[in-house]
Amino acid sequence: MRLSICVALVALLSVACSSSSTDGQPQREGTSRSGPGASDSKTASPCRITLEGAQTGQFECAAEAFFSIADNTSSVLVVGGPSNGQDGYASFGITVPVELRTGSISYATAAKGSMQWQTQIGAPDTKSWLASKDPEDHARDRGDFALDVASIEVTVAGGNEGRIYLAHGTMKGTLPFVVGGGASGTVAVTVVF
Repeated sequence: MRLSICVALVALLSVACSSSSTDGQPQREGTSRSGPGASDSKTASPCRITLEGAQTGQFECAAEAFFSIADNTSSVLVVGGPSNGQDGYASFGITVPVELRTGSISYATAAKGSMQWQTQIGAPDTKSWLASKDPEDHARDRGDFALDVASIEVTVAGGNEGRIYLAHGTMKGTLPFVVGGGASGTVAVTVVF
């Protein structure tokens, strides 16, 4: 069942990010529009990614939040980028070892997480910036990230498996470049969901 919740979340995020943009502005509950991050679902929060530093731009995205009873962990996942899919792609996820609640989660208190921005997916000169925390291999730890959850609402109660939330807040990260891909500098990321 836990796998089916994860598959459902990936499907929701994929659908939410597959449309073309209309006005470039995120909308909240009770409004509708199409575009990456657009969703009429009560489980996906439309959001906005802002990049500064070595990469700049603003893009729509979709955010999902869920709690797994089996692992006693909560995760917030964000995907998005330009509507053409060729100019870049964002993949952000932060996991904490408790049920999700309002408040701040720092890099130090997160169980694990990663925030990655890539340019020109599939191109031979793809550049990448990454912040990550890996409890199984601290040699991979790099950069910094934080999550501030302003509000949450349980939208799908999965019984003994977990819950899916409609969450709003911010995610921020400082992503150093990944060696070997031609990238340089750092990318500062702010996601409002």
